[in-house]
Amino acid sequence: MNETTLPADPALDDDATVTMADKPREPTAYETELRKQARRYRDAVKAEKDAAAAAVAALKAEHETALASVTAAATDRLKRAELKAAAIQAGMVDPDGLKMLDLSAATLTDDGELKIPDKFFEDAKATKPFLFGAPSSSSSTHRAPPADPPKQKLATEMDDAEYRAVKTAVINRR
Repeated sequence: MNETTLPADPALDDDATVTMADKPREPTAYETELRKQARRYRDAVKAEKDAAAAAVAALKAEHETALASVTAAATDRLKRAELKAAAIQAGMVDPDGLKMLDLSAATLTDDGELKIPDKFFEDAKATKPFLFGAPSSSSSTHRAPPADPPKQKLATEMDDAEYRAVKTAVINRR
């Protein structure tokens, strides 16, 4: 939308005298009516511009609030992910144990790196040793079942209907 600036000309006043060929005269009723109409249009345009500016300012404030909340949520997720990785490196058995610790000492730097105090996990190990243990090389202590190849059913173990079905299937495969 093009912005049009309207000159604030004192000669556009309703009661201003009209100068024609250096001879002042009183404005006619038609000229006065045109000036009033022009003033109404200027006032309407100014009111619309003011309303549009207020709406833009409200939207900008709303978007800034939304951006701040999204940024805070993303920072919190990044902090939790970094803390989980650091907790596993420190020997925490289950990263869900972070919920039991005071995480306010850990902060994120401007470049997204996690800054944890040196004694953070050592203090946690001293106060809550059950959260930490020797890390295992596998995720489970169960063994896989022994590999037994599937055993085929012998013809002597089949009844007549099974035997005929298998025989037909073998003959049709050839």
